[in-house]
Amino acid sequence: MDCILVLGARVEKDGRLGLSYQNRIDRAVELVKQGWSEHLLVTGGHGESGSIESLAARAQAVRQGVNLDRIAVEEMSHTTWENLYFARDVMQLRGWRTCLVVTDSYHMPRSLTMARELGLDASPAPCSNRSLSVVLFYSTRELLALLKYAWQRTARS
Repeated sequence: MDCILVLGARVEKDGRLGLSYQNRIDRAVELVKQGWSEHLLVTGGHGESGSIESLAARAQAVRQGVNLDRIAVEEMSHTTWENLYFARDVMQLRGWRTCLVVTDSYHMPRSLTMARELGLDASPAPCSNRSLSVVLFYSTRELLALLKYAWQRTARS
């Protein structure tokens, strides 16, 4: 794989990653250490906290042992679609064609659908979820988001 693409998530005001983003970075670092790719691409712009999500994620990945020069950053996005859209630009600039997409398992179907529609050669690398109640809540939320996305896509056609 050319890179491991980590989708953005919440970051606290002090720059600490929210639980979801921390899980994603943990998974991405694990994949780097397993040799799936030597490059990370972290995504996310200014979040609600005011922190730039991707910069906080890059700092955490470095603390966990990934070389700074192996981490690309996309820092303009605010949504899943934008994470992938702007990541595609970064990938093209670097000559990368393939990626492992790292996000929560409940978020993966919609993320892969969007990635493939944007022309990315994307494969799933979901991170595990630690709480059944969180999985149920976000799975329901993602189902509704997927339906909304499908409706919007149909309306554009």
